[in-house]
Amino acid sequence: MPPRLTATLESIGAAPDLGAYEELLALLGGTLAPLAGVLRQASGVVDVSEMTLPETCALLRAELGDVEGQVLAAWPGDGVAVRLAPERLLEHFDDLWYPAMDDLVLVGTTGEGRRLVVLDHEERLASTPLSAVVDQP
Repeated sequence: MPPRLTATLESIGAAPDLGAYEELLALLGGTLAPLAGVLRQASGVVDVSEMTLPETCALLRAELGDVEGQVLAAWPGDGVAVRLAPERLLEHFDDLWYPAMDDLVLVGTTGEGRRLVVLDHEERLASTPLSAVVDQP
């Protein structure tokens, strides 16, 4: 977990929300297991380990560019989730994701449905429609 994650989130106006974490679990079918499949099923997995912070943010910005409203951002290893605007996440990204330590999961709604973006602790970024990894009702 990023140092002082809860305090950092609160300082940017995105206090952790148990309901948001429960929503993530519900979207994933009640378990975090589908997250492992994202890296296998995504059409393109990008290694961000050699990217600069601005390059990683630009890649995330592109993935979240057509998200309507807020994203659900979660740190599954810590059971922490929030809802916030993609731009707010990107403005404070350096404080919210620590390479080699954190998995960051983002769920956003687009005109085509929900998108799942995973930035894992091995510094790989994958994006896929949520329906590709979880059957949606």
